[in-house]
Amino acid sequence: MRKPTAAKPTTNKLYQSPENYPPIAVKECNLQYAALLSNNFASTFSETTAIMQYNYQKWALAASNLKLSQTLGHIAMVEMKHLDFLGQLIVLLGGSPQYIAVNKNRPTYWNSRMIFADTTLPSVLQRNIQSEQYAIDAYQNQISLIQDEFVTAILARIILDEQVHLEIFKTFLENC
Repeated sequence: MRKPTAAKPTTNKLYQSPENYPPIAVKECNLQYAALLSNNFASTFSETTAIMQYNYQKWALAASNLKLSQTLGHIAMVEMKHLDFLGQLIVLLGGSPQYIAVNKNRPTYWNSRMIFADTTLPSVLQRNIQSEQYAIDAYQNQISLIQDEFVTAILARIILDEQVHLEIFKTFLENC
């Protein structure tokens, strides 16, 4: 096991699962696992994009839908915690937490064009639901590929938060 650190939970429990986060640790260096996690770190459907997307929406919707705006801000903070966990895991696995995802052996640098700029409801909520479901599916796929119980424990725990976010957005959509 390499360099475990305690993962600190975020403070607002309404926007994350009540389960504790497992310690940030890896069994051993593995650059393939680091590369897999890089896609969650900085791609179109990544934690980085979710943070920027939800903050953008928070600001754009503040005047028209304060409750949704505040909720987006809280969810963005949980996504920041996920980004921090992924960055730590990538380093422990021997990688570099750069804002680059690799798709078909081609690097793609994270950029603001990955943000969905539409701020009309219900399209915002539909896009957020799609993004959260994509994240859940990606993490589940990675759990099936990664044979490191420390890494998969963190990914499984992140999925629980993403499921909370998915349900929150579905509830807002139903009431839209």
